[in-house]
Amino acid sequence: MAHRKSKGLSFTSRHLVATWVTVVTMTILSFVWQVVAVVFVGQSNGVLGEPMMFFLLPAAVLLGGMVLVPVALFPVAAGSELICRHVLRLHYLFQIPVGMVLGLAYAYLGCLIYFMIKGEGQAVSLAGAWALTIGMTLAGPLALYWGVLRTSGRMMYLGRRFRSRIVGGSSPAAGAM
Repeated sequence: MAHRKSKGLSFTSRHLVATWVTVVTMTILSFVWQVVAVVFVGQSNGVLGEPMMFFLLPAAVLLGGMVLVPVALFPVAAGSELICRHVLRLHYLFQIPVGMVLGLAYAYLGCLIYFMIKGEGQAVSLAGAWALTIGMTLAGPLALYWGVLRTSGRMMYLGRRFRSRIVGGSSPAAGAM
């Protein structure tokens, strides 16, 4: 039986690229938000506060993203890919609603366990409210993660092609990368 070479990146490579892009994008956006806040405060003659606070939000987002992606986004994206591609054999666009449903179920289960351990009397309703809030908050990062997953193979191909043109397209090693 002949082994067929994969056309795209492996599962692990695609998720590593998506993780890196998502965490870096979230960090950059938080830094831009900080710059906008500094400009706004400067325009309104307000008090900015401690200068160290300028770096704390991007640092917190970076650390939070490094936890968020493997704990929340990876399982949801991988689960929706598994369900849509291998179990139900659906078109890849169905991964978006399936991922949202999985994300809400995942958040609900986590919140339900938390509130039951905490001993809340209305754990079911509290978990539902918090899961909806968490799910809607993570919709943007999940969409970014999923989009990078879908385009990571193409981005890597274009990066290698651009690099081979910069380095020199006539060398045999340039096309091998």
